[in-house]
Amino acid sequence: MPNDSCCRDPFNGKVLRHKRGTIRKTLSVVPSQICNGNCILLINIFYEKVYFFLWIWFSTLFLISIINFIYTIYNNLTIFGRNSYVKKMLRLAVAKEQHLAPSIELQDENENTMDDTNLISNLYSNSKRLTHFVHWLQPDGVFLLHLLNHHVNELVVISSLSELAVIWTKTYENKANLAQNLLRNNFSFQ
Repeated sequence: MPNDSCCRDPFNGKVLRHKRGTIRKTLSVVPSQICNGNCILLINIFYEKVYFFLWIWFSTLFLISIINFIYTIYNNLTIFGRNSYVKKMLRLAVAKEQHLAPSIELQDENENTMDDTNLISNLYSNSKRLTHFVHWLQPDGVFLLHLLNHHVNELVVISSLSELAVIWTKTYENKANLAQNLLRNNFSFQ
């Protein structure tokens, strides 16, 4: 077995002399394409345009992300954003309750529904009570409502917020009722 092999020759410093375009193992002639500067120039122009478009695209996405981040911070951390979001959801809750009011139900349940609708509409119309309600919810509660709105849907947020508004109005709004409920440990949220 000879020591000369086509795989070991380049590492040993021996280079086979053969025609351009031949494959080393079979020594068959394959036509080779010679690229000149004109061919490479067109490809580079194409790549330059693609990279420029990608640069513009990613810059636009970066600006949109920054604007969305600032908007999210405004909605979640400032009291104005939280008030406007809760007020919008309460307005939708009042509209939903008024739309569902003529449905066929028992008389007692219908009176409770109308009473809850009046509580929610009074809370919606009075800005001082709304501010106290949002303060009771705290930023975490409003953030959870945002998450529910984003991941579930708006109807779940509306029903949750209307139930929270009824709980707050009946239990926590009046300080005397709150003290009595604390003394009796009477906090049933049904």
